[in-house]
Amino acid sequence: MKKSWQQETSVGSSLALTVMLALIRVLPHIVLVLIAVPVSFFYYIAAGKARKAMREYLDRIELITGRRFNTWKSFLAFSITLIEKCEGWAGKITCRNLRFKTAGVAKFNDTLKTGQGVFLITSHLGSAEELRALAAELSVNELGKQIPVLSLVDFEVTDKFNDMLKKLNPDSMLNLLSVRTISLSSIEQIQTVLDSGGIVIIAGDRSGDKNIDAEFLGSAAAFPFGAFYLPAMLGVPSFFGICVRSSDISFAGSYEVYVEENSTRLEKDSKTARGVFAEQSCRSYVSFLEKYVLQYPYQWYNFYDFWRK
Repeated sequence: MKKSWQQETSVGSSLALTVMLALIRVLPHIVLVLIAVPVSFFYYIAAGKARKAMREYLDRIELITGRRFNTWKSFLAFSITLIEKCEGWAGKITCRNLRFKTAGVAKFNDTLKTGQGVFLITSHLGSAEELRALAAELSVNELGKQIPVLSLVDFEVTDKFNDMLKKLNPDSMLNLLSVRTISLSSIEQIQTVLDSGGIVIIAGDRSGDKNIDAEFLGSAAAFPFGAFYLPAMLGVPSFFGICVRSSDISFAGSYEVYVEENSTRLEKDSKTARGVFAEQSCRSYVSFLEKYVLQYPYQWYNFYDFWRK
């Protein structure tokens, strides 16, 4: 049976990250980035559907900005990000590598200091793994304890990755949970992290079984309902966050963090009110995402038709 693009992405990511997790132990960052150059070019040549989808996305950016963009640079930026994901998981990226650019970061930190767990709604812009350094900073410098981090991801190899993460960095508090296998036990796991004052990370820019249509880069696109409904259902605050390289194509490990508090408020705790909250939150998130996609266009890693109906 023919594999879906999600399955192909999962298998490809699994293989690439398995190799990178092995190499990360012995090779410095600059060498890994140099390896990424020919690898990204091979992927660019071989992955016709991904190349077409990326080109269509960049065409939208060109219409808005009037600038011209090279499709291959998106593939190179993605290869570099795979390296950075592994370095983030390995604990090699700390707050020394990050520059916090918005006032929302302080609000995010202040909320965690109270012992309140939070949802951090990220995206496929940049790399969410570096955001775990926020937890590391609080753990080491202020709270005197480790903050658990649970990342909900869009592939089904999380048990294997969790095992590799523990071998790579035994002190890591980051765990992965597949959004495709959410169950009652998964909700209990999420609730445990939140009750411990931890962070639950979920991407808001991949469609799911139930979606919200919102205007994004000139056309309606589907965004996952659950990513915006869960914070209301579990009764915790949510923030929008991204971590991007200071320059789209860069060999230096320097990153910029943008965090904004979700200003949407739940008027009353009912199923209907939570649904309204999710839709309003989604539209606020899309506005946040679009602003930074236009600033860092090569770092939004979309390799399928995002605007497909």
